Amino acid sequence: MNRQDLVNEILKLSTEDRVWLVEEIWQSLEEEEQDLVLSPEQRKELARRMEEFKKNPTAGCTWEEFVAQVRNSA
Repeated sequence: MNRQDLVNEILKLSTEDRVWLVEEIWQSLEEEEQDLVLSPEQRKELARRMEEFKKNPTAGCTWEEFVAQVRNSA
């Protein structure tokens, strides 16, 4: 199966199943965090976002809140 076939199969999943899959993939990436290398642009963007967060830490939501919002909108 090539990448596009995989994407096509994933898009056939329900929204709830796709959110679950994203969570699983994200957790697997966290486990392999030491293997991730950020580009200078990515580092700059993360720094920008951290500065925004420091200015207004209550503006966002937790990952759990975000997931709940996505699931409730489905």
